[in-house]
Amino acid sequence: DEPLGYAIGDTLEIIETINSLKGKMPQDVGDVVVALGSLILKLSGYGDDLNKNAETIVDVIQSGKAYEKFKEIVAAQYGSLEYVENVEKFKKAQYIIPVYATETGNIEKIDADIIGSIAKYLGAGRMKNAEDVDKTAGIVLNKKIGDPVQIGEVMATIHANDEQKALSSTKILEEAFKITTKKIIMGSR
Repeated sequence: DEPLGYAIGDTLEIIETINSLKGKMPQDVGDVVVALGSLILKLSGYGDDLNKNAETIVDVIQSGKAYEKFKEIVAAQYGSLEYVENVEKFKKAQYIIPVYATETGNIEKIDADIIGSIAKYLGAGRMKNAEDVDKTAGIVLNKKIGDPVQIGEVMATIHANDEQKALSSTKILEEAFKITTKKIIMGSR
């Protein structure tokens, strides 16, 4: 019903991944990581108890072991740890434009198809197979389903290297968020 995590676009997703391995993981991403990781441990013969496997996964992330293992993997492939250790070093898009709420309420829906289409249009994906992907382009969500929002509050941020595309996307991105005055109870969407 909504994008997984907060980041959409290559560099933005890598930054979110690194921060997740450092223990700052969005709840929805964490839920998927723990559920799939628990099954992978079971299928690999490391434990049949999915609850214990889940505890193991959470412990490995919270203890920093997952982050350290990621750094090991990057180093083994001759990658630079400079960016892994300081995500602020990643190149940023030239234009970073906030998208504001035009009403007060609770986020009821976020149209993932619209979000994906906008990200692709901004260059985070290919419109045609021959096109290059702009690794710095994308969208960062500031709000998820169930979150309260006030008029003028930032719901998302557009990252682009084409100012015209970024500006023309703000209204469409705003419309991807459905706001209601009803209280949203998670799981009843």
